[in-house]
Amino acid sequence: MKKVAVLRGVIIASLAFAAINAYAADAKVPPADTCAAKAYDIEQQLAQARQHRNAGQIQGLETALRNVQTYCQDDDLRVKRQQNLAEKQAKVAERKAELRESQQSGADADKIQKRQDKLAEAQKELHAAQQEIAAAGGQ
Repeated sequence: MKKVAVLRGVIIASLAFAAINAYAADAKVPPADTCAAKAYDIEQQLAQARQHRNAGQIQGLETALRNVQTYCQDDDLRVKRQQNLAEKQAKVAERKAELRESQQSGADADKIQKRQDKLAEAQKELHAAQQEIAAAGGQ
């Protein structure tokens, strides 16, 4: 029963986060993808939960805020972004090699097109990872 309530609180918190994030054009918003930004987002959700007197959500958000304040480190976030970027770069390289191999082996056009599509998707994911790093100040 408690798990259902916690899950419900997490879902509600996620929805609130998305709604609040959409309106976060405030000059006081910390730089994106930082621990301060995570804490700020949780605090905004907490304010909404308190306004609506949602005790379960308040409890979950207070726990999440304590966890961010205790365990979140900007260096860890930077490392995760860099790891994600490296993974995406490796995936692009792999997809390029697969495409080149298909082209050199004389594979049919359908197979080559599938490999091109996979490469395009990998490049799109790489671009997103690069954008995430750029948004975090090039870290």
